[in-house]
Amino acid sequence: MIYPSSERHHSKIGANGLCDREDLVSIEQLGGCGRLLGVLTIPAGGSIPDHTHQGEFEVYYMLSGHGRYHENGTVRSLGPGGVAYCPAGESHGIYNDSDSEEIVFVAFIGFPVK
Repeated sequence: MIYPSSERHHSKIGANGLCDREDLVSIEQLGGCGRLLGVLTIPAGGSIPDHTHQGEFEVYYMLSGHGRYHENGTVRSLGPGGVAYCPAGESHGIYNDSDSEEIVFVAFIGFPVK
């Protein structure tokens, strides 16, 4: 199936609700392997502050822009083509320090195989 952007779920998330989240498929379509496969956009100066997922891991794949990625107190730069993986129960967040550039990335929140 093909889902144009106009037919996908959009929501605002992150600090002050400034970040756009576009779900590429529904939770049901993920078939029990996760709860999010989406494209996230963080505007200049925006962020998704440090947070933890219990029982879930998260993967970011950067499409454009440059961000400051936090994981368990360690800070790294993350840019186009970069991948960040955060295991279940660990802390992570991403910050856009740019004055003009958006950060755009694909995010997947999945459930570890037991």
